[in-house]
Amino acid sequence: MCARLQVQLYEVVMMLFEREAAPEGAVMFARAALQHLPAAYGSSSSSSSSHVPGEVTAAAGPQGVGGKVMEGMEGALAEGDQRRGAPTAQEHRRRQQRAREARLWSNIFKYCSELGQWEDAYAALVCNPDPHRALECLRQMIKVGGGTDLAGSGGDRGL
Repeated sequence: MCARLQVQLYEVVMMLFEREAAPEGAVMFARAALQHLPAAYGSSSSSSSSHVPGEVTAAAGPQGVGGKVMEGMEGALAEGDQRRGAPTAQEHRRRQQRAREARLWSNIFKYCSELGQWEDAYAALVCNPDPHRALECLRQMIKVGGGTDLAGSGGDRGL
């Protein structure tokens, strides 16, 4: 829990820098929050060793030993499928981590764009795990690129 509080602290300080129009500081604290996300959400998980309820019965199929259909197996299979459909606590944490990570990468993109650090902004765009957010960042970069020389070539676009 301590790691999550640390991530929250970094995010709060990031927002303070953003509010004060200081993207240099905001990007530093956003990156610090990203570094601590795995510890905050326990990404050193052993998901491969965990047993999913209904996994064995689903693999066995509706037929029991010797090819005879076991009574009630269809109901057990349906219950197993319903249990697999509901997100587990681990899946919920993974989704929260991914959403938070995507938001932080989007913020880093925004701050780097404000600073004119286009290579870092592009790197943040590429690292964003949410394709919708990444696409929005790309749209922003293209929109800004229409009136700005993103490559820094001094106006020579090779036309």
